[in-house]
Formats: sequence, structure tokens, C-alpha cells
Amino acid sequence: MHMFENHLRRLDHYTQYQQWFEGKVKDNEKTLSFFYHNIVDCIRYLICQIAYRDDLVYVLRHEYDQNRLRIFSEIHTTDWCWEVQVNCALLCEVKG
Repeated sequence: MHMFENHLRRLDHYTQYQQWFEGKVKDNEKTLSFFYHNIVDCIRYLICQIAYRDDLVYVLRHEYDQNRLRIFSEIHTTDWCWEVQVNCALLCEVKG
């Protein structure tokens, strides 16, 4: 299995983005372990994958169904995100 994994690592240039890290959190009674990925590495990995190119969303957008009714399906389609984006832009203009 070890040799097989080494061969796969040589074939897949994105293996470095898929590493797991271990974290520990202390509870009142015990120490709990959890595993996670580096989120920046995960984003780099997804952006490099041409299979996901059409599914990644880089901007906020309004989505509508065939009857022209608004659909709220993901965070980038909510009004909250639009309001935050507008408020952040206004703050940047005031500071600039």
C-alpha cells in the first residue's frame, strides 16, 4: 500500500493540497482530536481542477427559475451578501 501511495503521489501534482492536519481541543474532561485541511490549499486545488471550472462561482448573482421567480440556493445568491458587498465598497470609498 505504501508503494502504491508513493506512485499516486508522483502522478498527482495536487497531492500537497490534500494533506490532513490534526488539531486538538481540550474539553472539561478530555482532549479531543479533529482533522482538517488547510482551506487555502483546498481553494487552490479546486481552482486548478478543470472539471469544476463551470461550477465555481466568483461573483454574487441573482438566480431565477423559468417563471422569473428569484431562487435562493447558495450563499452567493442571498440579499445579505449583496448588502455586505455594497457596504464594504462604500466603506472603502470613504477610507480611500
